[in-house]
Amino acid sequence: MKSSSASQWARLFVASFFTFSLNGFAQVLFEDNFNTDTSANWTVLSGTNADENDAAYDAALGDFTVDFAFDYSTRGIPPAPNSADQTTLGVKISVNNNDDTTGSEAMGVNLFPANQNFSGNYALRVDMWINYNGPAGGGTGSTEHAIFGMNQSGEQVGWSSQPTGDGVWFGVDGEGGSSTDYYSFEADDSGTVSPLPPDLAGMVGKNNTHPVYQFLFPSPAFETQGAPGKNWVSVEVRQDDDVLSWVMNGMVIASRPASDEFFGVRTEGTVMLGYMDLFNSIANPKVDNFVVYDNLRVVNLDKDPDLPLLSMEATDDAGVESGGDTIEFTIHRSGDTVEAKTVDVVIRGNLSWDQFSRLGDYVSILTETSNILWVRMPLQDFSLGGKLKVGFGSVAFLILLTTRLFVRGNSL
Repeated sequence: MKSSSASQWARLFVASFFTFSLNGFAQVLFEDNFNTDTSANWTVLSGTNADENDAAYDAALGDFTVDFAFDYSTRGIPPAPNSADQTTLGVKISVNNNDDTTGSEAMGVNLFPANQNFSGNYALRVDMWINYNGPAGGGTGSTEHAIFGMNQSGEQVGWSSQPTGDGVWFGVDGEGGSSTDYYSFEADDSGTVSPLPPDLAGMVGKNNTHPVYQFLFPSPAFETQGAPGKNWVSVEVRQDDDVLSWVMNGMVIASRPASDEFFGVRTEGTVMLGYMDLFNSIANPKVDNFVVYDNLRVVNLDKDPDLPLLSMEATDDAGVESGGDTIEFTIHRSGDTVEAKTVDVVIRGNLSWDQFSRLGDYVSILTETSNILWVRMPLQDFSLGGKLKVGFGSVAFLILLTTRLFVRGNSL
């Protein structure tokens, strides 16, 4: 009897079609509405890909601007969604825009709350506006990424895959102008930064053309469909029961098990807001490229509602022969279980539903039930090179979410 093992790094966490409010009843651990100049409460660090032995290195490292208590209404930006007093003051960051030097270097800037350390179940929540030059899709040199994260030491700048940084952070551009519009990073205690591919990051996808992003950031509400630029977006990065998640406008963008400290990735620290330009070009007009953050809160999640997620676990052994063991998965859901939920379960790879017993291509999780067993029987032997890719689709969105579970067997 041939058998297969589930090749997964714990559970598969899927950005489900559930949405939720970022404004729960969590205890606030730290906050800044940026209505006054609070720069003394923040540490600002920058990094560049310029050669530190180059005479222009110091100029490249300082080619950024951070404006606290910036009145963003002067740029025609309305009050942020979480500004209860309707003020229009925030912190504005721009990079690589202070001179017109040809070949200006790529760089990134981080802002850390000084003398703060957070651990356990907590979240960073903030309102974000990414501005860019040009129309939909951007103009010359328009592609820059907002970055934000947690579990930082506050002593190293983290931005791209430069050999520096610690903790975890995410990034997104405003106009879909990059081959990677959505980023997920983590760094170990040696400062080695890893940009994680979507499968390892548990991320929906990396480009603004993905159907989930097209749905989340529709045109004309967002000038560039699939990208969050030129509009307010609510951002959350959370660590809850060893699950790390990135959420925008109430939708899960990425979710994965938090890395173990054994691997050198920090699981506590301070939070980070930032901005990076991965390219050497200068925006034109350069004054149009910046990010504004407002209403930052760091909250304790112990009393906050659970993030509504779908996840899938494979059994240790699954059948790969006709009439052999079944392929079994347990589908879990977290959060509110009061309502029944029905989701599509989708097979991809070079295997198809036709090679398994069909009992319907969907699963219904009943009221007050948090998990259900999903079973399929192989109808034929799988030859070498077969690959099973299982994931969730959304009836509500009529799209397929990209996170998948890979199952490989000894004979596959």
